[in-house]
Amino acid sequence: MKHLILLILLIVLLSCCRTQTLSKTSNERIIHGYSYDNTTGEGLNGTFVYNLTQGIMTVADSIGRFKLKVSDGDSIRFKYVGMKDSVILISKKTLSYLQVGLDTANTTLIGNEIVPTFYYFNEEWIPGANINMICEDSISNIEFNKHKVNGWYPVADFPENNIEGKAFVTTKDFAEVSLDTVSVPDMAVIEGRLKAEMIQKWAEATESRIGKRIGFVFNDSVIMAPTINCRIGSGSFTINSPDKALMLEIYNSLKEK
Repeated sequence: MKHLILLILLIVLLSCCRTQTLSKTSNERIIHGYSYDNTTGEGLNGTFVYNLTQGIMTVADSIGRFKLKVSDGDSIRFKYVGMKDSVILISKKTLSYLQVGLDTANTTLIGNEIVPTFYYFNEEWIPGANINMICEDSISNIEFNKHKVNGWYPVADFPENNIEGKAFVTTKDFAEVSLDTVSVPDMAVIEGRLKAEMIQKWAEATESRIGKRIGFVFNDSVIMAPTINCRIGSGSFTINSPDKALMLEIYNSLKEK
């Protein structure tokens, strides 16, 4: 009887361990990305990309592209000779494609140890504190990266989808939006219209970008970036992506506003 009880307890224990292991690995995924020089815009051949949490690494190709296995909570360090390290924290909100520009200090140097530096925004720790010099316990010249408000921005061709300036309009300027997941096969489309007072600004902005690209930015990532062919005087816009889950997330966020 005692042996039977011990056997049952052992089975239950093994089952619990397996459940915990599955829960820890269930958010594992492969992310792709691009590392580049913030000053020149050139891709960084041979950037070392370390997953500090899992102890694995990869090296960017000749134009700065890389892919790496990550999980939520992982710390990822980007290292390139002659540039300062950048460390980012992976979360459930991290998109599957990262763009990482190097030349700013996204790490804190305390003695001989490099420690990841983050700031707190919207109930989440976000990487990006630019610290020119930190020695021992003294901190000087701290400048935080600016969070990009969701909206439409001018976007450069190179580096790919690099945001060039301030937003033309933000999601606060949207008057109405609708979601269509049926009309276009394998594509979800958000159709929207701006508030009346923003229509002229939108028309002028799109006219100034004819032959160039503008991008819709959501959670600091460029979701889409079409080339503008003509002035848009109606105040209308569309946002589309084959990632229907992402589009639903964006749509729900816009409706909440």
